[in-house]
Amino acid sequence: AAFGRCDGMRGMEAARQLSRASPELPLVIYADGEEYGLESYQVRARYYLLYPIDDSALEEALERCGLMIDKDNKREDIK
Repeated sequence: AAFGRCDGMRGMEAARQLSRASPELPLVIYADGEEYGLESYQVRARYYLLYPIDDSALEEALERCGLMIDKDNKREDIK
């Protein structure tokens, strides 16, 4: 999964390029506001997080990407 903070159009342009190069790569966008929410769907982002990131929202984003963090903070793939 790729996580990216949208800092103006440069962040969304990077997400657009990642989406084109690897359409199967799950993208998660995080931003300070809602202004990039619609555009995040155009690049097929799996989740759009608002900063500051809430733990439960991050957990849901990871689950949507097929990833999970265990209690020891180790990454695990969800099968």
